[in-house]
Amino acid sequence: MHKKEGVIRQPDLFLENDPELKRKSEKVNFRVSILGGKSGEQDADELGYELTKDFFSIQTGGYNRGAMKSGLEGADRALKEMKEDAQTKRILGHICPTPKGIGMERISPDEVFKGEHTHSELLGGGVMDHYLRLGKLIEESSANIVLAGGTGTEVEFLADFRFNKQMYKKQVEGFSHKPLIFVGDHHDSILKDKFGSEINKSDFVYKTDTAKEAVELVKVLELLENTEEELKDDELERLKEFKRSHLLRI
Repeated sequence: MHKKEGVIRQPDLFLENDPELKRKSEKVNFRVSILGGKSGEQDADELGYELTKDFFSIQTGGYNRGAMKSGLEGADRALKEMKEDAQTKRILGHICPTPKGIGMERISPDEVFKGEHTHSELLGGGVMDHYLRLGKLIEESSANIVLAGGTGTEVEFLADFRFNKQMYKKQVEGFSHKPLIFVGDHHDSILKDKFGSEINKSDFVYKTDTAKEAVELVKVLELLENTEEELKDDELERLKEFKRSHLLRI
C-alpha cells in the first residue's frame, strides 16, 4: 500500500529506541484522503481536526471551498493547538503530521487553501494534470474517506473503486486494497446501481454513520497494518471484528 511520507526529523534508529515516536511516525505515514463537497464540510472539519490531533496526515483537493477547505482548516487548527502544548510541541520537534492540499496552479490559484500549518502541492492545470491530481488523492494515501458531495465527489470515489478493482485483478506486486470509507448513506444509490454485487463481496469498502466512527475505523485499520504481529490474540480479534462490522453491504 502506497504511503505518502510525513515529516520525520530523526533517523530510524532513533525511532526504534523510542516506541512512542515510532508509533507516531507510523501514523504520520498513514495518510488519509478526505473526499467530499459542500454538504460534507462539517464532517471534513471534524476529520481533519481529530485525525491530525492523533498524528495522522490528511490531504484534500486543496481549494478554499467545501470539504477540501474544511478538512484542512480542521488540521490547521489541530496543529496550532498541538504546538501550543509543551508536551506535544516536544514531539513535533521530532515528527509532525503534514496536512496537504493538492490544487492546480493555473486553475483558480487565488482559491488555493493557505493555512499556517498546512502544505500545498500545485500541479500545472492541463487536462492530464486533472487526472494526476485525482490519482495523487487516491494513490498517495493509505485510506480514503468519502463524505457527502456532488458529481465531483462521485467521480473521485468511482475512480478510487475502479483503481482498487483493476490493481487487484491484475495482481500488481506489492498492492493491497486501499480502504475506502463512506460516512453516511449519501452515495448508497449510485454504489448499488454500479457496484452492488462487487461491494457486497469486497473486503475494502467500509461505511460509518458518523465522522467520529470513521476516525475510530482509521485508527483500527492503521493498528492492524502496522502492529498486527505485536497484538495479543484477543485484542487482534476484537480489532478485526470491529473492522468487519463496518464493511459496506448494500
